[in-house]
Amino acid sequence: MSKGRVLVIEDEAIVADDMVYCLEEAGYSVTAIASSGEEALRHAESGELDLALVDILLGGTMDGIETAGALRQSLGIPVVYVTSFTNEPMIERAKQTRPSGYIVKPFKRRELLATVEMALHQAPSRSGLSITSPIQHGRLLARWWSEALIGLPQERSEEALQLSASIANGVSRLLQLKPDEEIPLEVLLPPLRHLFSQKHPAVSLSIHQEPEARTVRAAPFVLFELLGWMLMQCAKHVEFGELRLEAGVLQTTDENASFLNLRPGVYSRFRVLLPAPSESLATSLDHPESMLLLNHFRAVALQLAGELVLLQNGTGLSGIAVALLHGGR
Repeated sequence: MSKGRVLVIEDEAIVADDMVYCLEEAGYSVTAIASSGEEALRHAESGELDLALVDILLGGTMDGIETAGALRQSLGIPVVYVTSFTNEPMIERAKQTRPSGYIVKPFKRRELLATVEMALHQAPSRSGLSITSPIQHGRLLARWWSEALIGLPQERSEEALQLSASIANGVSRLLQLKPDEEIPLEVLLPPLRHLFSQKHPAVSLSIHQEPEARTVRAAPFVLFELLGWMLMQCAKHVEFGELRLEAGVLQTTDENASFLNLRPGVYSRFRVLLPAPSESLATSLDHPESMLLLNHFRAVALQLAGELVLLQNGTGLSGIAVALLHGGR
């Protein structure tokens, strides 16, 4: 059984053949190879399709960005760009089409397959669900990874390539976990660190894990996005010093449960702490898009019988914390 139906839109035959080989070897079905936007739209309209891999520079009257926009808006097909273009005006145009990923040539096999798998994982069914919702599980991770890859220089260093490979490997391991099984922190935290390092290279991140904090129970991408969102929000407000992520265990009792607004039990606790209290963090969380995600992740914490809280310190916020009941609901 095919893992997904993919249309390859690429006018360089060697590159297209390389992508097809990687995809088919991994179990995907390549429905067609199109060398122009017009040809791609004909293929897309004539058959079932789950994803399109799109080069930006194409033959014909439509470039890849126009083609991707038509696929998304008219047919609801997710797109991933595979291109050598990294200049800012082109990237800004590409962002308007809300891609599910962005891979810079020359691509690596692992990076290609992990991005495709993520794009298909977070893509909605064709039942009318909006494909532009910012809180679909997996969409934030896909966006962060895509933005991190876009931000890399075209001549990527060995260190940058190793980070990309580490993220791809970590995402692949998360995809192998079932939604209701315990997630080892040794699987969760390294790709989170690597993604953060690519997205915010100027911010130092330290991770402190208590010895008893080994696993946490939550859907893998829900938790990854929750912790990623906490880190990304706080990173915007670090001017000096390091951002700190703490992973630990919280035991609540009948005496302190009501005070903590949690029921008695054992909780996995995560805290993202700023080096100094920030007034701007509180202001940024009042922005409509930030508030939408804040309310979303608060609802996620409640569904897991836990709570997400903003850590107040004086006139500003010192960070964000979440506690999730270890056994779930």
